[in-house]
Amino acid sequence: MAFNASTWGRMSAGVYDGSVVLFTYSTSDSLATVTTAGYFDNASEVGGDDAILVSTSDSFKLLKTSLSGTTLTASVVDDGNTLADDSIDSQHYVDGSIDAVHLSSNSVTTDKIVDGAVTAVKQGTGLYPIYSKLYTTTGGSTSETITVSGLQTTDIVIADMNDHGATPVSCNERRVSAADTIYLQFSADPGNDHKMNIIVFRPLN
Repeated sequence: MAFNASTWGRMSAGVYDGSVVLFTYSTSDSLATVTTAGYFDNASEVGGDDAILVSTSDSFKLLKTSLSGTTLTASVVDDGNTLADDSIDSQHYVDGSIDAVHLSSNSVTTDKIVDGAVTAVKQGTGLYPIYSKLYTTTGGSTSETITVSGLQTTDIVIADMNDHGATPVSCNERRVSAADTIYLQFSADPGNDHKMNIIVFRPLN
């Protein structure tokens, strides 16, 4: 069908002052038809940069007009269903509105995670390394302790000999004996020249 002047009306009152003029239009044509270039060429008073509130056979929309030469085109004003790509910035999202349901699978890359944000609790089951050190014995006893803040008695200590001293001994026991404390038991006094590779893991299950 073609433009029907009998259902065309102007809502904005007053004289032309350069501001946007609002019109109304009702038709049995489809939205696709009325947004075809030239459809509103015979509409009275309308020009480029005006607005039309239109009721069509399949929609109710606000249109924005543009003029190219003598041809008038009306296009749908962005309403959420017709937003252009990359047109919404983060300040327009409601806090908390982006949840797991709205994230696609495999969509978060490593560089998007804040350093230190992935804690042991977030790792699921298994073992999580929480401490490592190349430790040099102090000597004077067959056992030694190392203070490490945050250790728990359920943590697992791995301690291997990196370098034997002048009088080699073996490490027979290694564990977190109390909160914040690694306990090492040697077969004899290790002196102050044995070096131990120590790693502590925390069970996650």
